[in-house]
Amino acid sequence: LWPSEPRPRRFRAMTTFGLRLSVCVLAIVAIGCGVKTIAPPAAPAKVLPIPTVRLGPPSTGSGSLLIDTDPDAAYAQVKVARRLAARLPVVRAAVAETAYAAGDYHAALTDYRALRRMSGGDEYLPVLADCERALGRPEEALRIAKEAASADLDPASAIEMVMVEAGARADLGQRAEALRLLERKIRDTQRLRVNHTSRARLRYAYADQLAAQGE
Repeated sequence: LWPSEPRPRRFRAMTTFGLRLSVCVLAIVAIGCGVKTIAPPAAPAKVLPIPTVRLGPPSTGSGSLLIDTDPDAAYAQVKVARRLAARLPVVRAAVAETAYAAGDYHAALTDYRALRRMSGGDEYLPVLADCERALGRPEEALRIAKEAASADLDPASAIEMVMVEAGARADLGQRAEALRLLERKIRDTQRLRVNHTSRARLRYAYADQLAAQGE
């Protein structure tokens, strides 16, 4: 059920975290051996695809390596990679994810912002807004949601953004508006090609809001 106190929705990239962490390790080895890393191009490939909402704690669900079973330990590992290869987008992506899972939302926000600058895309807006919400700044989350309204988000990312926006509205006591946002998005998805997982998450968020209002 929707928590009585503000809590961020849990995001997880659809790429394999273990693969990214392996790349981090390779980067560390390369640097340790004196191999020069190549600076990322002006518009590198996106390294963190559509984030997916996780309503449960970071220790639940399936995952790779330590991020699910021991996010703090995973975070400690990737911070080493960040110190040695902070300019690599794959490293920043791994650090951002583990920081988020470990509850270090300040650090996660910093790295997600860096990733957005590196990629030049808007796919990070939902998780940026969610980090702001986790830090007790729902107004800032709503500002990002407003920015996302004019961004070219794919349908799944747009659903994520609406879910975070609804959560921020609920944090501010605007539960009726939160329900309205989710209801409108549910109607919109009926005429759009959206994957079943995104549809299910949206419905679940709506059910959470109804339960929070005793309906």
